[in-house]
Order: sequence, then structure tokens, then C-alpha cells
Amino acid sequence: MAEKVLQEYDAKLDNKRRCVIHGNLPFDRYHIKIFDSGKIEMNPRVLASPEELSEKTLRMIYGSIKNLKENRAGSSVDLKKYEKYLKDAD
Repeated sequence: MAEKVLQEYDAKLDNKRRCVIHGNLPFDRYHIKIFDSGKIEMNPRVLASPEELSEKTLRMIYGSIKNLKENRAGSSVDLKKYEKYLKDAD
């Protein structure tokens, strides 16, 4: 059975290449896919609440925040040895 269309309208991009989506959308964040056919797909994204995270994960996050605030960080990573992998293939 086909899905019911709740709202349908035409839109035009503004000078900054933006398009306004009308209505009261139930989510604040969306994952957007744009297909070469011109079809645009929006899927809602929901952030995890702290209650959904394990105790181990929360300890790791809070420990990382504490280290950041205390200016403790690991050494920088040298990515020069990976430059050959980052160049576009001709």
C-alpha cells in the first residue's frame, strides 16, 4: 500500500541556495540524501539521551571532557605518510 502524502508544494531556492520546508516538523535534525534523479530523501535523526548510554560509555565521555578542560591531550597525528591515499586518482 502506498504512503499517504501529507503535504505537497513547490519551492524555489533562495539566493543562498536554501529551500524552506513548510510545516511543523517533528524533529530538529535530518539525514539528507540527494539522488542523481533529483529525488531528495530526509530521514529524522534523534540524539541519544544520557539515560540510553552505558555507564562505561558515560565514564569515557566525562573523562575525555575533564582531560580537555585540563588541557591534557595526546600528541598530534602526522598524516603526511597517508597523503598518497588522499590524492584523487587520475
